[in-house]
Amino acid sequence: MSWQAVVDDNLMDRGLASAAIFHVDGNLLAASQSFSYKSEEITVILQGFENPAAIKGNGFSLGGTQYSILMAETDVVIGKKGTQGICIKKTINALIIIGICDKPMEIGRCAAIVEEIADALVYANRVIDD
Repeated sequence: MSWQAVVDDNLMDRGLASAAIFHVDGNLLAASQSFSYKSEEITVILQGFENPAAIKGNGFSLGGTQYSILMAETDVVIGKKGTQGICIKKTINALIIIGICDKPMEIGRCAAIVEEIADALVYANRVIDD
């Protein structure tokens, strides 16, 4: 299965508004058509995984939307802007999975989808060379 198929079939088909998979070096592997970003935004998010306290106060921007932080840890960041929610999961096999939802989907459901796919990719030992 290609990275694009993971985004399309396992994230978007489950009701997310947009989704993407990045390598931890910031390179995009696959994204939905609705996903937008700037490389500097991804850099800030990656730095947030190294130092979660740094993004807790200021939040982060993705695709021009400024998200406030609901939770930030070394492997997951969950944020919110109005009716939109975002979950970003860092896996042990060098992947960053991003899912964005909007009403009626709740942030908790978005996070569950993103974390389930992240866990499945780790379990399947999907690495960047696939």
